[in-house]
Amino acid sequence: ADVGALAVLVGLLAEGQTIEVGGLNDATKASTFGDFLDVLGAKRGGFKLSAAREGSGRVQLSAVPGEGAGGLVAEASHSLGETIGHVTGEIVTKAVEIRARDASAQQEVDAQIIPGVPTYIQIPYLVSLICGVISWATSRGWWQRIWPVADRPTQTTRATAMLRGLPRELVFWLAFLPVAGVPSMMWQFAVNTWAAITAPFRWFSRRFLRREV
Repeated sequence: ADVGALAVLVGLLAEGQTIEVGGLNDATKASTFGDFLDVLGAKRGGFKLSAAREGSGRVQLSAVPGEGAGGLVAEASHSLGETIGHVTGEIVTKAVEIRARDASAQQEVDAQIIPGVPTYIQIPYLVSLICGVISWATSRGWWQRIWPVADRPTQTTRATAMLRGLPRELVFWLAFLPVAGVPSMMWQFAVNTWAAITAPFRWFSRRFLRREV
């Protein structure tokens, strides 16, 4: 039966007729996935939907005709009914099987700024990077101590000096700042807080004590 259906399908293609899945054009216009299956299974008398977990973050959906499903296929011949619905070149959908991500896995993919990198890595990385920029004075000062800027030869042009310093800047932005960003911001916050607390005492010392001495 499958060979006969395939032969008819090849004959239709040889004659230049258009081959399409029955109801697919209308199904693609549906606004939801449920409506898509409803339209696609209309000529099979409706689909019975079942779901099973295929693995971590994956789900398998199967849509097969329900019991007593009739419609166009019930009127077709046994050899062609499972494949060809019309001699005009329309293929009747026998079943739909979908393997896709589940809701949590899809949310994870949608939240990724860089595809393929988990959000539990991206979010801390970006947060620390932003913290390092906010506390620029501290983070940049630490970096100058770790990797001081080499003396620029007198004959070196500015463009050459920038190219020579490019690896240093890449390491700073891509590796050091995302690691030291949060600590540098905490340190800068502590230093600024201490400076604000001791400001009145320092003012009093400059205003009165130093004059008396």
